[in-house]
Amino acid sequence: MFRLSLFVCVVACCLVSRPSFADVHRLQEGDIAPDWMMTDIEGHNYSLYQELNSGRQVVMVFWSTWCKFCKVMLPEMNLFKQSLDDDTRIFALNIWESGDPVAYFDTRNIDIPLMLRADDIADRYNIDSTPGLVFIGTDKRIRYIRGNRENLSDTMRHLQLLVIKDRVKHAATSGG
Repeated sequence: MFRLSLFVCVVACCLVSRPSFADVHRLQEGDIAPDWMMTDIEGHNYSLYQELNSGRQVVMVFWSTWCKFCKVMLPEMNLFKQSLDDDTRIFALNIWESGDPVAYFDTRNIDIPLMLRADDIADRYNIDSTPGLVFIGTDKRIRYIRGNRENLSDTMRHLQLLVIKDRVKHAATSGG
């Protein structure tokens, strides 16, 4: 009986003190992006790897209605989306929410797939502030993580260059 309770105690301590993946490895540019699957507010199912395997680049914007910088970035991302072809997909992943993100999108005519309650994905990507932004190339590698102090102009310029670079790289490797 003593051995069993000692074993249970040791196992419990290991589980409680076990570091999470985020503690062991903080994702960086160049790392393979963790996959995720979510359904947007219109009922469409998305998978990161399915998008990437289809030859699309992916931009993930982590945001909240209370974030004043998100209120500036989301309309810019919506405009940016209009300049893209089908080779790039932008997703709005709502996190740490206290407001109504659906109403927020509706009143601003933002036409980007909106996923609600994406806190677990934000944790997997080590997002610790809003707006968080991650660009993933067609090779499933993280190409860009927006820095907390980076201004909107620099972010948009960086994204434009990455979209072009990744398209050229993908075309060269796929023979197209």
